[in-house]
Amino acid sequence: MQLSHTCLTVSDLERSLAFYSLLGFEPRRSIGSGPATSMFSGLSEDTDRLQLRLTDDFEPAMTRFGHIAVDVEDLDALLGLLAEHGVVPDQPPTPTGSLRICFVHDPDGYAIELIEEEG
Repeated sequence: MQLSHTCLTVSDLERSLAFYSLLGFEPRRSIGSGPATSMFSGLSEDTDRLQLRLTDDFEPAMTRFGHIAVDVEDLDALLGLLAEHGVVPDQPPTPTGSLRICFVHDPDGYAIELIEEEG
């Protein structure tokens, strides 16, 4: 078995697609229409791992949602790009063993962990 994909409900599909494109997600295929539209996205040559689903009864991210983790090559460069779009991390990158991590939030409040392997 393997993980197929993660689905997040969003309030504004275009705004969410713009945010996730900054993290390297490429929109691949759309299903449904109107208030039931979903867009599947993936990273580079990976499969479609993220589904963003528009819903007309959107409620903010639930309090028990943990986070999505994304491996990045250059955390500082990505944080600079995100800052240009008004996205700031919760705190500066934190070294954890051979990793540096920090968290940002998407437009609907979902936590995204950014992980850079040093070395």
